[in-house]
Amino acid sequence: MLSQAYVLISDIHSNLPALEAVLADIANSKGTAAATYHLGDLVGYAPWPNEVVSRLRAEAIAGVAGNYDSTVAHDYKHCGCKADTPHDEELAHVSYEWTRS
Repeated sequence: MLSQAYVLISDIHSNLPALEAVLADIANSKGTAAATYHLGDLVGYAPWPNEVVSRLRAEAIAGVAGNYDSTVAHDYKHCGCKADTPHDEELAHVSYEWTRS
């Protein structure tokens, strides 16, 4: 019996070059996957949130919102992110505010 494979991508966090590399790898797999879905956390941290969302829309890759996506979409004042150090926590908040804007 043949089974269908599905591709799941997650935690892109606005990293367009990484997304492009993954999508190229998927395309080079000669269409063996039945479908590709994303599992959220499309935005945050890297500088291409709009481009990542646009690219997934252009590819018609459906998925669910991650916690970061939901906090940005609903304009929460805090991303709910945790960091290992106070400095990293500060950078996470700077990144979150930039993404929200």
